[in-house]
Amino acid sequence: MTYNFKNLSHIDFEDLARDLAGAELGKAFEGFAPGPDGGVDGRHSSGTGNIILQAKHMEGSTFSKLCTTMKREKKKVDKLPCDRYVLVTSRPLTIENKKKLASIIGPKLLSEADIFGGSELQSLLRKHQNIAKAHIKLWLSDSVVLERILNAASHARADFTLDEIESKLKVYVRNKSYDSAFEMLETQHATIIHGPPGVGKTTLAEMLLYAYLADGWELISLRDIEGAFSRIEKAKKQIFYFDDFLGSISLDKNALAKHDSDFVRFFERVKKSPNARFILTTRTYLLEEAEHCSERLSSKSIKWPKHFLNVGDYTRRVRAEILYNHLYHSDLPQAHIENLISAGPVSQIVDHKHYNPRIIEWMTTSFDQALIDEMPYRDAFLKMLSNPSDLWDKAFRKCIPIKCQHLLIALFISGDHGVTIEELKRTYSSIRPKFSVFYSDPRSPDDFQEGLRIIEGSFVSITNAYVYPINPSLRDYLKRYVANEEILSLLAECKLSSTSTATIWRLIDESSLPSETRVFLAKSFLSNAERLLTLPTVRKEQKGPSYSYRFIGMSNGDRIIQLLKWWSITNDKSFSELALQLIKEPADGFNCWRDGKSLVQIFDWLQEDGELRAAPNSEELLASIEQAIRDLLESGLNISDLRTLFEAFEDMGDFDSPIVDQLRNVIQIEFDTAEDAIHQHDDESSLEEDWECYQSLADFVGLPKRRLEEIESAVRSRQDDMQRDDQEYEGPPPIAKKADGDILTDDQLSGMFASLVE
Repeated sequence: MTYNFKNLSHIDFEDLARDLAGAELGKAFEGFAPGPDGGVDGRHSSGTGNIILQAKHMEGSTFSKLCTTMKREKKKVDKLPCDRYVLVTSRPLTIENKKKLASIIGPKLLSEADIFGGSELQSLLRKHQNIAKAHIKLWLSDSVVLERILNAASHARADFTLDEIESKLKVYVRNKSYDSAFEMLETQHATIIHGPPGVGKTTLAEMLLYAYLADGWELISLRDIEGAFSRIEKAKKQIFYFDDFLGSISLDKNALAKHDSDFVRFFERVKKSPNARFILTTRTYLLEEAEHCSERLSSKSIKWPKHFLNVGDYTRRVRAEILYNHLYHSDLPQAHIENLISAGPVSQIVDHKHYNPRIIEWMTTSFDQALIDEMPYRDAFLKMLSNPSDLWDKAFRKCIPIKCQHLLIALFISGDHGVTIEELKRTYSSIRPKFSVFYSDPRSPDDFQEGLRIIEGSFVSITNAYVYPINPSLRDYLKRYVANEEILSLLAECKLSSTSTATIWRLIDESSLPSETRVFLAKSFLSNAERLLTLPTVRKEQKGPSYSYRFIGMSNGDRIIQLLKWWSITNDKSFSELALQLIKEPADGFNCWRDGKSLVQIFDWLQEDGELRAAPNSEELLASIEQAIRDLLESGLNISDLRTLFEAFEDMGDFDSPIVDQLRNVIQIEFDTAEDAIHQHDDESSLEEDWECYQSLADFVGLPKRRLEEIESAVRSRQDDMQRDDQEYEGPPPIAKKADGDILTDDQLSGMFASLVE
């Protein structure tokens, strides 16, 4: 392994120098808060005297410059109250180099062996692997480790590239959140990282992912929970990642009802699987809203607090180091850095009430300098902190052509978690003609390719033919920008995918537009409503010699609900007739996993006291939806699917209808043949999940206690058989914890940044 010291700032290197020299010399070196060090970066005190350590991070610099630096340090060294002096530098040194440095340093250097150059540090890192892993930025920068990460990410179609990983590692400041999240993952198997926008949720999640991928874990990046169950494989070390997992759900009771129980089951299954880990990120207010709307998500039995990690609260030192690292590794003109540090106290930025890592990143990247007004850099920095909403608005409105703005709108309405280039091109091609005419922006055949080239790296990233917003905050901005009556009206008349249709209507539904405007917009969707009858709900994907099917777009159940909502707003019977047609001829057929809860919900709405009873064809709708549910029950559902339908009827609060009797009979058959289904299981976690289904449904069918005990005995026997052949995998080796450090005084804060202007 060869470690790359270039990703370390001076502060990072000082920490590493103390750890490595201390391990090799058998001495514990005391660190100090950053600031004017007087030649002291580490100290070991004992009854036999003091040892002083000094670190010089000069990889890539010349030896003559190191000598010049040490000649300046000579006066400090002579005054140091120590009996032994140790020098650690990242620059590789020859024997002759060490002799030269020894002559400069003088008698307090007892031996040339107390000079550690870059080559020695590489050897010590290989010798002390625990230290290498404790310095995560260094460990993850190793070429072998990076190759493992990129290979794993490529298989998962994850949005990781070498340049992005290295750029994030350079500025990352490890803090207590990393250690807490890592401990949660190893003890509880899951962590929910939450906090306000821009505080580093995704960055923390990615650092954790890098560590697991480097240790050989398989990455499963989720865009929804629907296909997650089928991805768990007991013989593999798998880490599941769901970024902004509540951001794509309209947080009301009806919407969450179709997701919450599935999510809870998957969450519980991961917790019980020794070889699975689950990382989720979400914004705090979305988490609070979801708990309020969903009884299952707020259930105390899930013990959510054990998995919550709020990353919004940083110590003063961590804030300072984040700013320092961004400045240290930036391409900013030196005059900008000097103005920021010298024109006023750095504390005004570090302690600012709107301090946010996203703003720090924004203001220290070369792309964004075009957005700085005609004012000193420090003033522009403080202005941006005071008005953080300006972040994307200036970039979107002033720095890219209109065709690129339309491309970003297409990206936003295409999905919440990235989209293929081909899918994005189709969406762009559907909206660009109408938008270019309306905004008098001439079109060209090359608009898509040229537009994508312009926004790549600044607004979007592209990996494995997928296009992603470069930052969740861009998606938040586009949501506000698109939620405009003029834009919504234009979009509603375009030829849209079912996903785009759902996204646009959700914006309208959540808006405070006047009722007459909502009616007008709903009617504008009529042509897209007709398309919902034929747009596919699954896609066949080739994987080598085999293939699989993936759910895409809105489910049939959601499409029917959408059509009926449009009818309730407009009273236009065209929508209710389309809903009836879709019930009778669902695109690709109904699927219990996706459609079961929606069908029961519609069935409930069509009852005598239901909100859709006034529909002109309500009787036919009710008969058709009841038949669709009966057909599902006759299609050979497993016990998990049956529990899904049971819970839907339980939420409806009606167990008296004939269709519920059919559900009870089908469930009874599953109990009668339970041993056969149990014997076919080859995954302990899924078997445990099925056992929970049997338990929850036993009372519904009036199952005798003795019969339930027989089923449990079969479950335990099958688990014993599987455990004999199971090999449990361990997680990554524990990574040593790194304390956030002492409280930083104003003088120490100023001293930390002084090196950037020297």
